[in-house]
Amino acid sequence: MKDAIKFRREIVNNFSELPYVGMENIQSNTGFYVHLTKEKGTFNSALKFEVGDVLFPKLRPYLNKVHLAQFKGVCSTEFHVLKGIDLNNLYLFTFLSSKLVLNQTTCLMTGNTLPRLQTQEIERLPILLPPPEIQNNIAEIMQSVYTAKKQKDQEADALLDSIDDYVLTELGIEMPAVEKKNCFVVYAGETVGRRIGVRFHHRYFLQLREQLH
Repeated sequence: MKDAIKFRREIVNNFSELPYVGMENIQSNTGFYVHLTKEKGTFNSALKFEVGDVLFPKLRPYLNKVHLAQFKGVCSTEFHVLKGIDLNNLYLFTFLSSKLVLNQTTCLMTGNTLPRLQTQEIERLPILLPPPEIQNNIAEIMQSVYTAKKQKDQEADALLDSIDDYVLTELGIEMPAVEKKNCFVVYAGETVGRRIGVRFHHRYFLQLREQLH
């Protein structure tokens, strides 16, 4: 791998205007980006990445959280930021996400509590380097697969979202719109033998229980 990739090591401390990608933002195995709201002020530094860079995890590589960047931003320093040298980056992403690499990196981790993959171990990984036209062909096939999977996931999410409305309609239950507020009031005398939690006491669920009873 050493002669096929470059490590991008540009560390930035002021990145308030750039989107941040943490380990929690990347799905295992698919590498899809999941947007989560998180305060950037809790991070002291981050690594800069560009469109097309591959984010390869240092921390717990067995989770297979490899990501091909679709936008410019910054990421956790628990990622290695890689760029191919005369290499199709989608092919690089596909290769690094494969079981072939996953099985190797799982054996190369160091540390018990927080196992990590060091730079030199990545550099020593063997990589299959087919001719550019074959790389591009593989990349096109994988792009169509990823696009189809995203579409299927969106359709499944839409179907699941519609189930709640369907069930409530069939039961004749009409729920009013309720503001999403994670706060409630409960008196000390009411805490004996009861659950105390924001979601349990949310007005939406309280009204739903009343409707069901």
